[in-house]
Amino acid sequence: METQLIFQLTCIDLENVKITIDNSKIDPSLWIKRNNGKWDMEYRLLGRRNLIVSIIVAAQIDETVTLELWRIEENESIGSYSLNVKKDNTAESKLVIFVNKPYKETVPSPNAIEKTSPAMVIPEREMVRPPRETRGFEKKNIPDVTGNFEVLIFFGTNRNTIWDEGKVKFGVERDSIHYGTVLVNIPKNKEMGEIPRPKWWKLEFRENPDKHVMIIDREILQKDEFFPLLQQTIANSDENDAFIFIHGYNVAFDEAAMRTAQIAHDVKFGGAPILFSWPSRASLEGYFSDEDNVVYSQSDMIQFLKDVREKTGAKKLHLIAHSMGNRALTAALVELQRENNFEDFQFTQIILAAPDIDAQIFCKDIAPKLAGSSNGQITLYVSEKDNALRASRSFRKNLRRVGDGGADIVCAKGIETIDASDIDTDLLGHGYFAQTKSLLDDISTILEKNEIPEKRNLKSKHHNDFEYWTF
Repeated sequence: METQLIFQLTCIDLENVKITIDNSKIDPSLWIKRNNGKWDMEYRLLGRRNLIVSIIVAAQIDETVTLELWRIEENESIGSYSLNVKKDNTAESKLVIFVNKPYKETVPSPNAIEKTSPAMVIPEREMVRPPRETRGFEKKNIPDVTGNFEVLIFFGTNRNTIWDEGKVKFGVERDSIHYGTVLVNIPKNKEMGEIPRPKWWKLEFRENPDKHVMIIDREILQKDEFFPLLQQTIANSDENDAFIFIHGYNVAFDEAAMRTAQIAHDVKFGGAPILFSWPSRASLEGYFSDEDNVVYSQSDMIQFLKDVREKTGAKKLHLIAHSMGNRALTAALVELQRENNFEDFQFTQIILAAPDIDAQIFCKDIAPKLAGSSNGQITLYVSEKDNALRASRSFRKNLRRVGDGGADIVCAKGIETIDASDIDTDLLGHGYFAQTKSLLDDISTILEKNEIPEKRNLKSKHHNDFEYWTF
C-alpha cells in the first residue's frame, strides 16, 4: 500500500539544512518554496512503516528549523520537531517516525553535535509511536485498508550485511552484531501455522500481500536507537512483555523474520516480538558449518540477552528456541547461571522446541544448570516423527537427540516435556511447534496464562519416574 506524505520544513536558509530519509540525502531541488520561509516536499512510501529522518543544521546565523510531517490522505499531522541552533554551530538529530495512526508523546530531545560551542536544542520532540493494535495482533487489531496485518519485529543478528538492488539484507557470513526492525505483512486469510509464499507450480512469481507473508521493510538501527525504541514498544504493551526467538539450522534471515512474525500473530502475542538470528548457511549441505556458527554465536547471544534484560524494562521476557538454535540458547543460559545472573532477574517462559542436542549431554550437563533461569516454566517439545532430527542422529551413529520423542523420551527435573508425536505434521516433521494449531494454542496458553500442563488439554504419562505429557 502506498502512503503519500508531505514534509514541511520551516527555516531561514535552506542551504544550511540537510535532510536524509532512510540514509538517502534529499536533493534540495525537491523542496518547493511556500510563504513565510516554508518549504514542502511530497514523499511516497510503499507500505506503512517507520522512517528514519536525520536533520543536520550548519547555522550561519541563529537558526530555528522546524520539520513537520503530514499524511495527505487524511490531511493529518503525524508530528513535528524543532531544532534551535546558535550562530556558527552545527547540530544533528535523528528521528524515528512511525507512519501509522498516531498518538503523540513527548520524549527527551536528542543530543546536539557540537563543533565550536554548545548548540542549544529546544527540548520538544513529538514523535509518533504506533499503537499496539497496528502491529498486527488479532486481540486488539486495526488492520490496514487491505484487511491484512502488519507485525513489527525487532532483531539482533551477527550476520553480515549485503546490498541487493539498493536494499540492505543479511547474508550467511559472520559479523559483529547488528540491530534493527523488520515489518512483515500477514495476509488476512492466512491459516494458523502457515507462512504462505509464492509457488512456481501455482504460477506465482511475485509476492502478493493478499496471499503471502512477506517482508515490507527492513531498518538497521544503531544500538542507542534500537533499545529505546524497543523499550517504548514493550512499555506500550499490556503485559510489558517480549519474546526472543532463536531459529535453527538451514534458515535464512528473512525466513527467520517471517517465522517470528507468524508466531507472534498466531499466538496473538501482545508484546514485542524479537528475533536473534545467527549466521546459518541456509542450505541443507551447510549443517556442519551451522554447527560451528551456532557455537560462534553463543557469546553474542549472551550479550544480547543481557542487553534486552537490562535496557528494556520488560517485566516478562520469554525465550523460544528451535532445533540447533537451542544449542546457543542453552549454552547462554548455563553461562548466565554460572555468572549468577538469575539472582535478580529470571526469564519468564523458556520453550525448547525440537532441540538438536545430544540427549545424554543435555540430561547430564545442561538441564541441571537451567534451574532458576525461569520464574515460569521450562517447556520441552519433542516428537518421534521429526525426520530432521532422525537425520541428525544418523550422522552420529544413532546417538539420540533431545527433540526425539517415543520410547526413550527425554525427561529431566524442572522441565515439562511435551510429546507431540501424535500431532499431524508435514513430511519433514521438524517445524511442528509453529506449524500446528495444537502446539500454537499450547504455546499461547503458556505465554499468556503460565498454565501448568495439568490445566491444559494434555494427557499425563510416565517414563523412568518422570511425568511427561502428550496431546
